[in-house]
Amino acid sequence: MIYDRRKTIENLINQNGIVYYKELETLFPDVSTMTLRRDVQWCIAQGIAIKIQNGARSTLIENDENRETVYGRREGENVEAKVKLACEALKFIEEGRSIYLDAGTTIIELARLLPNIKLSVLTSCPKIALETIKKHNHQVNIVGGTINSDNCAISGPQSIAFIKDINIDIAFMVPSGYSDNNGFTSGNHYECELKRAIIKKANKIVMLTAAYKLDKTLPFTFATLRDVDYLITDTKQQRFTIKGATKNKLQIIEV
Repeated sequence: MIYDRRKTIENLINQNGIVYYKELETLFPDVSTMTLRRDVQWCIAQGIAIKIQNGARSTLIENDENRETVYGRREGENVEAKVKLACEALKFIEEGRSIYLDAGTTIIELARLLPNIKLSVLTSCPKIALETIKKHNHQVNIVGGTINSDNCAISGPQSIAFIKDINIDIAFMVPSGYSDNNGFTSGNHYECELKRAIIKKANKIVMLTAAYKLDKTLPFTFATLRDVDYLITDTKQQRFTIKGATKNKLQIIEV
């Protein structure tokens, strides 16, 4: 129990860059504040985080004069795997379609590969929007809301309202983690809500999940295997089995 809770807190710190005690109290309502403070102190002792007022921040985030964002660090990691997934996802792109590009460094690679054909592109990531607008045949829309500087994602109630009247043919989604028990998970509540809304709107869901995200759980579940049409993953050489996949409409594509 204590190990699972501390791993969840560690994942939150790595995912969001910062964690606050109030956030942990909401996430673990049955755990005392003092216990949660000891859990955060454990993360600090492990070198995962440093203490800040009312919480802790990742040691990967430096001072403001020389700041390496969590997003920037992720963008340079596992690039080969991300490109493989993006190349496979590219096969689903057809001219004249309306697509959604989720916020994530894997989807950045897909945005860079998009052909210069007529596409209606919706995204929750300003960086992805700037990448796709380089192709003059793309019509690009970006959801409104609050931007998370650590992962360059826009979310919040405004983002849900924005997509209300927008149609989506195919949504290309990415999780922060996947486990058989908890499905596809995210570390931010508002981003999770937007992902859920997109999945309900889209006609087809293509999930891109690198092998290093498998057997990893973040606090908020936004989808299960039943919600996904295609799962693109790089587990071909690892013999990883996703339990229950054969019982759902899901088609797994290993690269």
